[in-house]
This record gives sequence, C-alpha cells and structure tokens, in this order.
Amino acid sequence: MDILKPPIVTIGGRCYRRNPSQMTSPHISRSIGEEQGGYTEGDDEIYDEEMYDAEMTDTVSCDPLEMEKTKDGFRLTMDVPSKFFGYIIGVKGETKKRIEQETKTHIHVPRARDHIDEITISGKTRQGVSSAKTRIDVLVATARQKTPFTHFVAIPLNSQEIMDRFNIFSEEVLKECKHCSGVDEKIFQIPSRLHLTIVTLVLMTKQEVKAAQEILNDCLENIINPLLEGRPLLLDMVGLEYMNDDPGKVDVLYGKVRMQDGTDRLQEIANRIQDRFVSSELCQDSRSDLGVKLHATLMNSIFKAPEVKDQRSEARGRGQQQRNREAFDASEILEMYGDFSFGELRVDSLHLAERRHYAEDGSYWPAAKVALP
Repeated sequence: MDILKPPIVTIGGRCYRRNPSQMTSPHISRSIGEEQGGYTEGDDEIYDEEMYDAEMTDTVSCDPLEMEKTKDGFRLTMDVPSKFFGYIIGVKGETKKRIEQETKTHIHVPRARDHIDEITISGKTRQGVSSAKTRIDVLVATARQKTPFTHFVAIPLNSQEIMDRFNIFSEEVLKECKHCSGVDEKIFQIPSRLHLTIVTLVLMTKQEVKAAQEILNDCLENIINPLLEGRPLLLDMVGLEYMNDDPGKVDVLYGKVRMQDGTDRLQEIANRIQDRFVSSELCQDSRSDLGVKLHATLMNSIFKAPEVKDQRSEARGRGQQQRNREAFDASEILEMYGDFSFGELRVDSLHLAERRHYAEDGSYWPAAKVALP
C-alpha cells in the first residue's frame, strides 16, 4: 500500500482512510475472498483478520444515528449481509474482539444459518457505539469490493435487428476467420444477452435488491428524464474495438455504441447513473477518469473457459478461469469487419439484471426495470 495514497472508502457521505492492521497473514486474501457462504461454526479457522482502523478524512456532516436508549447505555441495530459476518468476526473472533475492546462495546453477530442480516451493537456511550458502527461499515465495504458481483445495471441491446445482424457477423467471422488462433464459436456472445453494462453491484439480501430498485427509479426521475427531455434514446452500434493493445492477442472484442444524433448524452447518463450507485455503497467502485466504457461484448475468450458453479470457491475459480482463458487473434476480424454495422436501437428500458439468472429466451433476467420515454 502507498502510505501517501491510502485506500479510501466512502460511507454515508464521508471518506475514511483504511489502515491495514499489522496482524495479517500471507493467505488472508485467499481465505476471506474465497468464502462466500457466510459465517458458520467452523469459520473461526477459515477467516483471517482484516481489521482496518477507520479515520475520517473529511468533515462532511451526516444525520445522527438512530440509537435506542437503554438502561445501560445505547443500542444500535445495523443491516449487514450475513455472508459478510466472517469479515467482522475474524480468525478466532479476533477482529470482533478488537473492535469491542477499542470502542468499549458489545457486538452481537447472529449465526449465518439463521439468515438474520443484522448486527446489534450495544455500549455505555453513544460515541462508542457510533465508532463501532463506522469500523463495521468499513469492513463491510471492503468485503463488498472483494465479492464477485451479483447484479448489474444494463441497457439491453437485444433488439431483433441487432440480434439478426450479430448472427450474420458471427457466421461470417466463423467462415472467413476460423483459421485465426483462438477463434471458436464458443467465444461469441449469446445474441439475446447483448447489452451495455453501466455498473456492477453486489446485492446480498432482498433488502439490498429493493434498495437498488429504488435507486434505479430515482435515476430515471432525476437523471435520465431531465437529460432526455422527453426525447427517445436512439442508439447505433457500429464498428469494432478491443480491450488490450495487441490485436493479435485479444480477450474481449466489442461493438461500439453511440447516440444517433452524435451527442454525448448516453455517456453522461451512464456516468451519472454509475456515480449514483457508487454513492449508495452497493457496488464495486470501478470508476475511471474517462467514465463508463460504452461497449457491447461480442466475443470474449472467457466464454470458452469452464464456468465455476461452486459459490463457496467462486473467487478462486474466477482467478483460475482468468488464467485458463486463451486470447484470440482478432487482426483479420478487425481488418475485414472493423466498420460492421449492427443496426439501430430505440432504448425502451433500463434493467437491473441478475447475473447467471436467465429468462426463457436466454437473456439476463431483470430483477427490476424502468421504462424510458
């Protein structure tokens, strides 16, 4: 970690610096990152401590916490997904003990098998309870960053015209470029799943899914509608581009998406929606200075790699999947089809899609969607 630029976590409108504890071990990221099943009785031997001292780095005001006054002091119940309990407990319970000792509080963490997504903090002083909550918030934010995303906000690009044109593209590529290294029918996207991703989310409970739905509705009212001013969102998908810097060794080949009128409204809408979700703390903050990369994945070498279906080992499996992927040679594809037109699209909805959950037509299942003008 660069001590001059420590990791920053934004929680409730405030920024906190994460200071890693000295009590870590070489296998910390493996044991915590791989375990996705929540805390169980045997997890004291699985989870390593990843405790961060949370220090405020700004002075943004926030609303007072709603604490219950008790005869012994104060009590606060906070929503925490049970699958993140292991981060708060730590190896042999050391993380939880440390927070309790340093804040002079008691933290009650239910067993994950009870499916109770709440943690209760009690203490003699309001300040102590508030401090414990802040530390738990930082740990939860860290856990969310390490967890594979479960949902994503997307613009579906699976109109009949675009799917038909994509099928023509894939057939021609397989006919003319099948001799190119790594080019295989398995690396093509399923036509009904063509989409434009705006932001990826980690939603671990029904309450978090509901919160994301409410944010999506808010984005429609306060971002999309004001920018469109009643006009339809009309897009073109024309041309090819690739992610890395060597056309002979490509992992992802994508179609370029743009506004038909040549404006940058689509980029602005995507950037502002991403910012709105990042401020909600439900997503993994992958923002760049250039904003959301507007792309529709057409070919991806990872589609050919074996899919990991065991949730408890997904983090490890995703890493193995990345190592096993075989880049493909897109040089001839770019030369022959670099300006290929996939058609036009009038966007009629924005989806909160659920990863690995598909509709009957093979498209991503929308946990929620909002209609556009």
